[in-house]
Amino acid sequence: MKKSLRIKTSDFSELNHAEFAVKFGDIVQAIGANPDIFQNVPYGIPQLNTAALDLTLKTQKAVNGSQDDRNARDIQAAACLAMLLKLAAYVLNVASDAATEEEQIALIELAKFVPAKTERTPIGELPAPFLKAEISGTAGEIHLEWGPRVRGAYSYIVQHTPGFANEQSQWEFFASTTRTRLDATGLSSGYHSFRVICVGAVGESDPSEPVTELAR
Repeated sequence: MKKSLRIKTSDFSELNHAEFAVKFGDIVQAIGANPDIFQNVPYGIPQLNTAALDLTLKTQKAVNGSQDDRNARDIQAAACLAMLLKLAAYVLNVASDAATEEEQIALIELAKFVPAKTERTPIGELPAPFLKAEISGTAGEIHLEWGPRVRGAYSYIVQHTPGFANEQSQWEFFASTTRTRLDATGLSSGYHSFRVICVGAVGESDPSEPVTELAR
Protein backbone atom coordinates (compact mmCIF):
# COMPACT_ATOMS: atom_id res chain seq x y z
CA MET A 1 0.00 0.00 0.00
CA LYS A 2 1.28 3.42 -0.90
CA LYS A 3 2.12 5.79 1.91
CA SER A 4 -0.34 8.69 2.02
CA LEU A 5 0.86 11.82 0.24
CA ARG A 6 -1.76 14.03 1.84
CA ILE A 7 0.39 16.70 3.42
CA LYS A 8 -1.25 19.79 4.86
CA THR A 9 -0.99 22.82 2.63
CA SER A 10 1.13 25.46 4.32
CA ASP A 11 2.71 28.83 3.62
CA PHE A 12 6.50 28.54 3.76
CA SER A 13 6.85 32.24 4.52
CA GLU A 14 5.27 31.59 7.94
CA LEU A 15 7.57 28.71 8.92
CA ASN A 16 10.61 29.15 11.14
CA HIS A 17 13.83 27.35 10.29
CA ALA A 18 13.11 24.24 12.38
CA GLU A 19 9.59 23.89 10.96
CA PHE A 20 10.85 24.30 7.40
CA ALA A 21 13.47 21.58 7.96
CA VAL A 22 10.76 19.19 9.20
CA LYS A 23 8.43 19.98 6.28
CA PHE A 24 11.21 19.52 3.73
CA GLY A 25 12.02 16.13 5.24
CA ASP A 26 8.34 15.15 5.15
CA ILE A 27 8.10 15.92 1.44
CA VAL A 28 11.26 14.01 0.55
CA GLN A 29 10.05 11.03 2.61
CA ALA A 30 6.63 11.05 0.92
CA ILE A 31 8.16 11.13 -2.56
CA GLY A 32 10.75 8.46 -1.75
CA ALA A 33 8.08 6.15 -0.29
CA ASN A 34 6.20 6.07 -3.61
CA PRO A 35 8.74 5.11 -6.32
CA ASP A 36 6.00 3.63 -8.50
CA ILE A 37 4.48 7.10 -8.87
CA PHE A 38 7.56 9.30 -8.61
CA GLN A 39 10.01 8.20 -11.27
CA ASN A 40 12.96 10.23 -12.57
CA VAL A 41 12.61 12.63 -9.66
CA PRO A 42 14.59 15.88 -10.08
CA TYR A 43 17.90 15.72 -8.17
CA GLY A 44 17.22 12.07 -7.27
CA ILE A 45 16.12 10.71 -3.90
CA PRO A 46 19.68 10.22 -2.52
CA GLN A 47 20.56 13.89 -3.13
CA LEU A 48 17.22 15.03 -1.68
CA ASN A 49 17.76 12.89 1.41
CA THR A 50 21.25 14.34 1.83
CA ALA A 51 19.91 17.87 1.47
CA ALA A 52 17.20 17.18 4.07
CA LEU A 53 19.73 15.73 6.54
CA ASP A 54 22.15 18.64 6.00
CA LEU A 55 19.34 21.14 6.57
CA THR A 56 18.31 19.42 9.82
CA LEU A 57 21.87 19.26 11.15
CA LYS A 58 22.71 22.86 10.21
CA THR A 59 19.43 24.09 11.67
CA GLN A 60 20.17 22.33 14.97
CA LYS A 61 23.75 23.61 15.06
CA ALA A 62 22.61 27.21 14.44
CA VAL A 63 20.33 27.28 17.50
CA ASN A 64 23.16 28.10 19.89
CA GLY A 65 25.85 28.50 17.27
CA SER A 66 27.85 31.33 15.76
CA GLN A 67 26.89 33.74 12.98
CA ASP A 68 28.77 31.46 10.58
CA ASP A 69 26.54 28.58 11.70
CA ARG A 70 23.42 30.67 11.06
CA ASN A 71 24.72 31.73 7.65
CA ALA A 72 25.38 28.08 6.75
CA ARG A 73 21.83 27.21 7.81
CA ASP A 74 20.35 30.02 5.71
CA ILE A 75 22.34 29.01 2.64
CA GLN A 76 21.22 25.38 3.01
CA ALA A 77 17.58 26.48 3.51
CA ALA A 78 17.74 28.54 0.33
CA ALA A 79 19.16 25.56 -1.57
CA CYS A 80 16.36 23.31 -0.27
CA LEU A 81 13.75 25.89 -1.20
CA ALA A 82 15.11 25.99 -4.75
CA MET A 83 14.75 22.20 -4.85
CA LEU A 84 11.14 22.48 -3.69
CA LEU A 85 10.29 24.97 -6.41
CA LYS A 86 11.57 22.55 -9.06
CA LEU A 87 9.81 19.62 -7.39
CA ALA A 88 6.52 21.56 -7.47
CA ALA A 89 6.46 21.65 -11.27
CA TYR A 90 7.50 17.99 -11.43
CA VAL A 91 4.78 16.85 -9.02
CA LEU A 92 2.09 18.71 -10.97
CA ASN A 93 3.19 16.95 -14.16
CA VAL A 94 3.12 13.57 -12.43
CA ALA A 95 -0.35 14.32 -11.04
CA SER A 96 -1.74 14.89 -14.51
CA ASP A 97 -0.61 11.38 -15.50
CA ALA A 98 -1.68 9.62 -12.28
CA ALA A 99 -3.53 6.37 -12.91
CA THR A 100 -6.37 6.81 -10.46
CA GLU A 101 -8.48 9.66 -9.16
CA GLU A 102 -7.23 8.97 -5.62
CA GLU A 103 -3.61 9.30 -6.76
CA GLN A 104 -4.41 12.53 -8.59
CA ILE A 105 -5.98 14.03 -5.47
CA ALA A 106 -3.03 12.97 -3.30
CA LEU A 107 -0.46 14.31 -5.74
CA ILE A 108 -2.23 17.60 -6.22
CA GLU A 109 -2.37 18.04 -2.45
CA LEU A 110 1.38 17.51 -2.33
CA ALA A 111 1.93 19.90 -5.24
CA LYS A 112 -0.08 22.56 -3.41
CA PHE A 113 2.34 22.18 -0.53
CA VAL A 114 5.51 22.37 -2.62
CA PRO A 115 5.17 25.31 -2.28
CA ALA A 116 1.58 26.52 -1.84
CA LYS A 117 -0.02 28.51 -4.66
CA THR A 118 -3.51 29.30 -3.47
CA GLU A 119 -6.19 31.63 -4.73
CA ARG A 120 -4.90 34.11 -2.18
CA THR A 121 -1.48 34.15 -3.83
CA PRO A 122 -1.87 35.43 -7.40
CA ILE A 123 0.65 34.29 -9.98
CA GLY A 124 2.66 37.21 -11.26
CA GLU A 125 5.91 39.03 -10.85
CA LEU A 126 7.13 39.62 -7.32
CA PRO A 127 7.61 43.28 -6.45
CA ALA A 128 11.01 44.44 -5.26
CA PRO A 129 11.13 44.85 -1.47
CA PHE A 130 11.67 48.19 0.26
CA LEU A 131 14.98 47.99 2.12
CA LYS A 132 16.14 50.09 5.08
CA ALA A 133 19.51 50.07 6.84
CA GLU A 134 20.46 51.31 10.29
CA ILE A 135 23.85 51.81 11.88
CA SER A 136 24.52 49.41 14.74
CA GLY A 137 26.20 49.97 18.05
CA THR A 138 28.16 46.78 17.47
CA ALA A 139 31.42 47.02 15.56
CA GLY A 140 31.29 45.55 12.06
CA GLU A 141 27.49 45.28 12.00
CA ILE A 142 24.65 46.93 10.04
CA HIS A 143 20.98 46.23 10.71
CA LEU A 144 18.88 45.58 7.58
CA GLU A 145 15.10 45.43 7.44
CA TRP A 146 12.57 45.21 4.63
CA GLY A 147 8.84 44.99 4.90
CA PRO A 148 6.06 44.41 5.04
CA ARG A 149 6.57 40.80 3.92
CA VAL A 150 6.24 40.55 0.14
CA ARG A 151 3.24 38.43 -0.76
CA GLY A 152 4.28 35.27 -2.58
CA ALA A 153 7.91 35.46 -1.39
CA TYR A 154 9.27 32.42 0.43
CA SER A 155 12.80 33.67 1.05
CA TYR A 156 15.06 36.65 0.43
CA ILE A 157 18.56 36.94 -0.99
CA VAL A 158 20.72 39.71 0.43
CA GLN A 159 23.52 41.04 -1.80
CA HIS A 160 26.43 43.24 -0.77
CA THR A 161 28.99 45.56 -2.31
CA PRO A 162 31.58 47.59 -0.39
CA GLY A 163 31.35 51.37 -0.38
CA PHE A 164 28.67 53.36 -2.17
CA ALA A 165 26.70 51.53 -4.87
CA ASN A 166 26.72 52.69 -8.48
CA GLU A 167 26.05 51.21 -11.92
CA GLN A 168 29.49 49.57 -11.97
CA SER A 169 29.13 47.93 -8.57
CA GLN A 170 29.85 44.21 -8.37
CA TRP A 171 27.11 42.68 -6.23
CA GLU A 172 27.92 39.48 -4.35
CA PHE A 173 25.80 37.05 -2.33
CA PHE A 174 25.83 37.94 1.36
CA ALA A 175 23.05 35.87 2.95
CA SER A 176 19.72 34.14 2.40
CA THR A 177 16.89 34.22 4.92
CA THR A 178 13.17 33.60 5.27
CA ARG A 179 12.82 36.59 7.59
CA THR A 180 12.39 40.27 6.68
CA ARG A 181 15.39 41.47 8.63
CA LEU A 182 19.07 40.66 8.93
CA ASP A 183 21.98 41.79 11.08
CA ALA A 184 24.86 41.94 8.61
CA THR A 185 27.96 41.14 10.63
CA GLY A 186 31.67 40.71 10.02
CA LEU A 187 31.91 43.97 8.04
CA SER A 188 35.03 46.06 7.80
CA SER A 189 34.92 49.60 9.13
CA GLY A 190 33.46 51.97 6.53
CA TYR A 191 30.45 52.24 4.25
CA HIS A 192 28.67 49.20 2.82
CA SER A 193 25.78 48.88 0.37
CA PHE A 194 23.11 46.20 0.31
CA ARG A 195 20.12 45.19 -1.77
CA VAL A 196 17.51 42.44 -1.40
CA ILE A 197 15.82 40.10 -3.90
CA CYS A 198 12.57 38.21 -3.20
CA VAL A 199 12.39 34.51 -4.12
CA GLY A 200 9.04 32.79 -4.73
CA ALA A 201 7.29 30.17 -6.81
CA VAL A 202 7.24 32.53 -9.80
CA GLY A 203 10.97 33.21 -9.62
CA GLU A 204 12.97 36.16 -8.36
CA SER A 205 11.99 39.81 -8.07
CA ASP A 206 14.05 42.73 -9.28
CA PRO A 207 16.56 43.87 -6.67
CA SER A 208 15.48 46.50 -4.18
CA GLU A 209 16.93 49.96 -4.39
CA PRO A 210 20.36 49.75 -2.75
CA VAL A 211 20.94 51.27 0.67
CA THR A 212 24.25 52.38 2.11
CA GLU A 213 25.20 52.58 5.76
CA LEU A 214 28.29 52.94 7.90
CA ALA A 215 29.80 50.05 9.83
CA ARG A 216 31.78 51.14 12.89
